[in-house]
Amino acid sequence: AVVSTQSTGELEKSDHLDWTCVLPGGLTNEPVTDIPFRTNDTDFHIPGCSDGISRADVARYFLQVIPDTESHGKVRAIALAGESGTSLGETLSNQMGDFKRTTVNQQ
Repeated sequence: AVVSTQSTGELEKSDHLDWTCVLPGGLTNEPVTDIPFRTNDTDFHIPGCSDGISRADVARYFLQVIPDTESHGKVRAIALAGESGTSLGETLSNQMGDFKRTTVNQQ
């Protein structure tokens, strides 16, 4: 089931449910990939990974995590692993830097 992070507190009180709250980055409509996942159980950001993930890859992650008892009772951010992954924040920062340089040079 999909629940909000506010509902997580109620889940934590339950001793008869096996649950994992999955927090993907920005969802896309791209096709499923075979790229490995990276996870973070302590923060929403996963350094070195793209902020976007396809809905199909989130579904693929759900299928992998259901039998994984190590993931039960956790709130977990997920992203696709990749050496060349650039987060949305890094991309915007780079673009803003380019914009500022262009604006200054045009004045």
